[in-house]
Amino acid sequence: MRGTKLNPFAANPPRFFKHHTPRCEFKYQIMAEQVPALKAAIAPYCDVDPFVGDAGRYTITSLYLDTHDRRFYWATENQVHARMKLRVRTYGMNCEGPVFLEIKRRFGDAQSKSRVQVPRDHWQAAVLPGGSETFKHWKMDGKKMGVVKDFAAIVGGYALEPVCCVRYDRDPFVGRLNPDIRITFDQAMRAYSAHDWTLHPHDADYLPVDYPYNFASPEPRLVLEIKFDMRLPVWLIDLVRTFDLKREAYAKYVTSVNRLQDDHLRYRTDLRGPRWEV
Repeated sequence: MRGTKLNPFAANPPRFFKHHTPRCEFKYQIMAEQVPALKAAIAPYCDVDPFVGDAGRYTITSLYLDTHDRRFYWATENQVHARMKLRVRTYGMNCEGPVFLEIKRRFGDAQSKSRVQVPRDHWQAAVLPGGSETFKHWKMDGKKMGVVKDFAAIVGGYALEPVCCVRYDRDPFVGRLNPDIRITFDQAMRAYSAHDWTLHPHDADYLPVDYPYNFASPEPRLVLEIKFDMRLPVWLIDLVRTFDLKREAYAKYVTSVNRLQDDHLRYRTDLRGPRWEV
């Protein structure tokens, strides 16, 4: 229809959040030597995520989707007040974990994430034309199937395409008394230019993203994320003040796209030697 614009939010954001619990996500760029002290400080209030296993961390791989003109990229880059992103996420160095479809909507500091686990071997049904004939047979309750249909509708409505796979290693913690609190330490960020609807499993093909240039600092940084349900508890406020943490925007998707573009243009911003014959 002429004049119709797709909007990641309902026309009335308060009405949207009546059905989607709003949350906040604060990000901080920290140095590696700060990690032990920060983990010690949160230990009285948090437990290690029970899904993490013996290693204390897991590897996340996300396939990000965007329009041909990178509308979602530019919305994040320009800090548009209302924006969203779509991604397909899995876990493990070989992408051997369960697969999830995720829709992340944001309105200022408030955001909401819809997420649903889908069959590993058939997740592409939610992104390819005619896939509804496949996913309508998935055994899901109404709410989960609603997320799948929402995801598929956005992919089709925006004509989304795969852009890049973003990978990093995460040390996750969950609030002991309030499981809605999540604190994560993300490191070793790397990116792979996506050519098809595949969660790329080969780590050697990924390019490093978290080198000093991208943090405007003399050394690489980690990304500390604090996620909570709109009310920051006193102990977390004290943590931020004690360690003098400065909240800074850091979008893994945007930084990864920039990194891949630099590599495409043969810019060497990570101090490595040239990879090409000139």
